[in-house]
Amino acid sequence: MLVYLMKAKIEVFNYFKHFHILITTQFSTHLKIILSDNDTEYMSKDMSYYLCSKHQTSCVDTPQ
Repeated sequence: MLVYLMKAKIEVFNYFKHFHILITTQFSTHLKIILSDNDTEYMSKDMSYYLCSKHQTSCVDTPQ
């Protein structure tokens, strides 16, 4: 199990890049899609540019 402890939401992008590199190199696989809510840490310009078309968001008010 891998756990990242963050002090602020702004750190999500850097930790996500690290996680993406880790799964790519250690498991020889690639990211197909990432599903997230519409919160700001996943909707930043840097994150959108990094993920391109691999990012999908869930519908509003549907936590299930």
